[in-house]
Amino acid sequence: MNRMPVMVPIRETSRRILTTIVGCIVSAGLTLACSDSGEPSGGEPLPPTPFVVSNPVPGVAPAPATRSASSVSSVIYVSLPPGAIPGASAANIHDRQTGSSVSVSVVNGGFDPVAVGAAAGDTIEVVVGGAGITHPVSYLIIVAEKARPGVVRTNPPSHKRDVPLNTIIEVVFSEPMDSVSLLGNVILSLAGSQVSGKVVIPANAGDILEATFVPDAPLAPLSTYQLQVGAAAQDRDGDRLAVPVQSDFTTSGLPADLAPPVVQIVTPSEDSQAFEYPSFRAVVTDNHDIAAMSWTLLENSTGGSPIVNDMVLGDAPTSWDEIVNLWQPLDPGTYTIQLTVWDAAGNGGSSAPMTLTFAAPDTQPRIVVRSFSVTEYEVHPAGSGQWAYAPQLVVADAPGQSGLEIVGFQMLTIPGLASNSLWWKIWSRLVAVTPGQDTPLFREIYGDYDFSFGANGQRSSGGQVSARLTYRDATTGHLYATTMQGSIVPGPSLPGTYTGSCSYWMGAGAYTDCFTASQRRLIR
Repeated sequence: MNRMPVMVPIRETSRRILTTIVGCIVSAGLTLACSDSGEPSGGEPLPPTPFVVSNPVPGVAPAPATRSASSVSSVIYVSLPPGAIPGASAANIHDRQTGSSVSVSVVNGGFDPVAVGAAAGDTIEVVVGGAGITHPVSYLIIVAEKARPGVVRTNPPSHKRDVPLNTIIEVVFSEPMDSVSLLGNVILSLAGSQVSGKVVIPANAGDILEATFVPDAPLAPLSTYQLQVGAAAQDRDGDRLAVPVQSDFTTSGLPADLAPPVVQIVTPSEDSQAFEYPSFRAVVTDNHDIAAMSWTLLENSTGGSPIVNDMVLGDAPTSWDEIVNLWQPLDPGTYTIQLTVWDAAGNGGSSAPMTLTFAAPDTQPRIVVRSFSVTEYEVHPAGSGQWAYAPQLVVADAPGQSGLEIVGFQMLTIPGLASNSLWWKIWSRLVAVTPGQDTPLFREIYGDYDFSFGANGQRSSGGQVSARLTYRDATTGHLYATTMQGSIVPGPSLPGTYTGSCSYWMGAGAYTDCFTASQRRLIR
């Protein structure tokens, strides 16, 4: 049986990422705890959060996951159980003491454990955003010296029906576990009788975050099984599971699924893409649920180590057609990319390798900036002390130039606020500069803004801001970039209710439902 890899969920979903940080709100009956102060005050305990945070364990946060150059001798694992924050699509985890941080996609309301450099007593800030959350929310968590392990999720999830007879049965833990303790504590039962099989620990680098149960025979059709994780399972420190876990699922009446997914990377319509906004389009189909995928990107000129990104698809679709934004900082050059996809039964299928060129844009301007400013506003309610910054930009064709399409926008500097190239950059989608007319690129909707930039709710020191707009000639495919400066202008506080809107921009994916069928062509 093919095995799915240990997953760090970096899926690029069809959602936008907002980066305003606001005070406490209540969404869909779930109280989202946060703090509008920089640090816990008066030694009072912080409000509870849905996140699971382990105690520190020896190790160094993996280089691709951290935005800090400093070395950290211990790491914590942060995870979010599925369904914990509905509507979220992305989270940024930041240790205020070490500066370590990692960005992770939130899929099906949760994400698997990710390592962040931290020590006991550190303050961890987690900022969660997404199309289903009106404004991103900031959570503060103090790292405990000791914490008992837990189960983040099981596969199949509890109460899942129509499970393939040869499905992969796995348990994901909140922190590295002791492998010996798992062998007798991950159990599959049918009608009260234990199913014969073995517990398999996937190959890893020492951090055992999951265990798989492999039955000796295929599962019975139309039968309800119980997956149990006993309380005697323990982490590497000898701490036992906080609570035992049981997950029930029912099998399908169909034969075992042996067909792999069909995977394709669609050739971009242009000769090249801007290296600052790399992406590709993936088309995947399968006769059962698609469970996970992994893409590998290799820079062709150097032959160095490939960039690998693993993704978990918590919503288990049977088909998948999306633009995947790579988000990794890349250099201009030619790259080979390949996508591998696993279904719920562990069958793997791979695309043919595809060559993509990511080019540097020409700095010779082909666009006219009519106006550019950044609106400063206090997030509702007034007096919250949480400040956000929304760009307002109007452009037009340069004389003799037409057919321009916007590729992406990046805030470079806002005085007094720390810049983060990942969170202050957005991809565009189908943004055409209307020939002979001024084109506003950010729209104000009922006092809210389609995209806004903030930094822990802090207020800017004022002055000139700078940004960079990347665009292309739709006829030739040639790329251009223009750097601009503007002023910070005061704006109103946001109202208590919000009206959603389709955005010109995409954070981690594309808004396929915001455009007509004729508009749903892909510009990269």
